[in-house]
Amino acid sequence: MCAHNLRCICPVEVSNISPLQLVVFNAAEEVALDGFLAGRIGFTDVSGVAEDTLDAIARDICLHDVVKTLETALQTDHLSRIRAREQIAARPRHR
Repeated sequence: MCAHNLRCICPVEVSNISPLQLVVFNAAEEVALDGFLAGRIGFTDVSGVAEDTLDAIARDICLHDVVKTLETALQTDHLSRIRAREQIAARPRHR
């Protein structure tokens, strides 16, 4: 499943998404929402930050690997938050 397909997830599709994709998407959405609430990005940028973060992380690690440890999930979450902040910083500041 592509990153842009995660924008709107219906319950039937969740079984086709890897756990690491969900970790990345959730972390990026949280960081993007914080960016929106702080006025750094617009509301319509939230999903774009999540998608771009998912694409960036997918270039770094295989998101289809099985999550074997909590440490793997936490490391992926941490890296995703860093990449999401980078995505926000690279966008024009919202006014």
